[in-house]
Amino acid sequence: MKEKVADFFLKTFGVREDFWEDLNLIQRGKIIWVNSFLSVDNLKKAISLGIPLIRIIKENIFKPTSWGLIFLDKEIKKNRIELDKISLKEFLERGRIKLNQVEKECENGFVAVSFEGRIIGCGVLKNNILYQKLPKARRKELMEILNKGY
Repeated sequence: MKEKVADFFLKTFGVREDFWEDLNLIQRGKIIWVNSFLSVDNLKKAISLGIPLIRIIKENIFKPTSWGLIFLDKEIKKNRIELDKISLKEFLERGRIKLNQVEKECENGFVAVSFEGRIIGCGVLKNNILYQKLPKARRKELMEILNKGY
C-alpha cells in the first residue's frame, strides 16, 4: 500500500518517494491515514489513527483529503494553485472559480489549493475551472477568517 500511495503523490503532486520512509500508513475502511507514532500492531489502543490522507474511491483510485494536503504542504511541488484573497473568497462562496491563467505544472485533476504560500485544501482543476473539495467545516473556518478582516 505504501508504494501505491507514494507513487500517487509523486505523480500527482511531486512529493518525493523517500518522504514516506518514516511514516506509517493505515487503511481503515475507505480511508488511508498517515502518522509517525502508531504501527498496525498498536491499533487496538489507538485514540486517533493520525491524519486522514486519502479516500479510496475505487480500487487504486485515490482522492487526497484536504487535511492530507495540508500535512504535505511544503512537499507538494506540482499541481499547486495559489489564490489571492479575492479569488479565495469567490472560490469559497461559489464552490468554483474560473482561472485566467493556470501554472504550467498544473494538470486537470486533483490540485492543492494554497493561499499566501500555504496549502488550505483540495481542489479539482478541469479546463481552467477550479472546483473546491474542501470539507464544509474548513470552508466555514476560512470564510470566518477572511470576513474578520484578514
